Amino acid sequence: MAWKSPPKASDEERLLQQTDEEDSSSFGEPPRHSGSSIWLWLSLTLNATLVGALAIAPADDVISYKTVVFHSGIHLDKTEYQGSSDEVNVNWEALYNNMSLSLISPSSASKLINKTTHLSGDPQSYVIQLAVFHNLHCLNMVRKLLYPSKYPSPIHLSHSQPHERSQHEHSHSQTSYEEEVIHLEHCIEGIRQSLQCSADTSALFWEWSERRQMMVGNTGTTHTCRDWEKVREWGLGHQTGIYFDPYVKVEGAPVRDDSIEFDDA
Repeated sequence: MAWKSPPKASDEERLLQQTDEEDSSSFGEPPRHSGSSIWLWLSLTLNATLVGALAIAPADDVISYKTVVFHSGIHLDKTEYQGSSDEVNVNWEALYNNMSLSLISPSSASKLINKTTHLSGDPQSYVIQLAVFHNLHCLNMVRKLLYPSKYPSPIHLSHSQPHERSQHEHSHSQTSYEEEVIHLEHCIEGIRQSLQCSADTSALFWEWSERRQMMVGNTGTTHTCRDWEKVREWGLGHQTGIYFDPYVKVEGAPVRDDSIEFDDA
C-alpha cells in the first residue's frame, strides 16, 4: 500500500529544510543544525515511526478525498435517506446490504492488526467487515425507532399495554426488549467511537436569518471526505457471494475471550 505522509510531516520537512538554509552562512560555510532543527528532526522521525505503526485496513489503497457540501436535513434540504417510505428503506439498505461481509486474500489478512478467520474449506478467503458498513447498519436501526408504526420493535412493544400485545408477543416481549436494548446500545456506542475516531473538524457557520430575526447555525458546510463511492465499490468487489455459517468452527480461527463480554461466575 502506498502510504501518503500526513500534512504535518511534510510541513515539518519543509520547515526543517528552511531552518537548515537559514543556518548556513553567507560565506559558504557548511550548514549547521540549530537546537530547533534537531528537535524538528526528532519529531519527524517519531512521526514516521507512528505512521508505520498505524493499523492497516484492506481498503486503504482505494482511499481518495473530495470536498462535499453537507445537506442540513431540514425543511427543503432533505435527502433520499429521510422519512419512512419503502423507497427510503431501500436507499438505506443499498448503502451496506451487499457489502455486509467481505473476502480478502491471505496476504491482506496477514497485515491485519486483529486476526480473522478464513472460510470453512477455503483457506484462501478470509472474512472481514468494513466498520463503515456495520455503522450504517446500526444507524439504520436507530433511524427506524423514529417510525414505530412502520418498523415495530421490542422497544416499542415494551411501552404498549398488555392487552395490545398478542400472547406470543407478551411472553417474549421482556427477553426481546433486553436483547434489543443490548443491540442498540452496542450500535450507538460504536457510532460514538467512530465519530470521535474520525473527529471531523469542518467548521459549521452562523448566519443572520431575516425571517427568524436571529443568528442561526448552518450545518450545510463544506467537508473534506473520503470518496464514499470508492469505498462502496471496494465492498461490492469483495463481497462474499456465498453463505458464511458462523456456527462452524474453522481450524486456526482466532478464539475470543468471552470473559470480556460475559460474566460466567
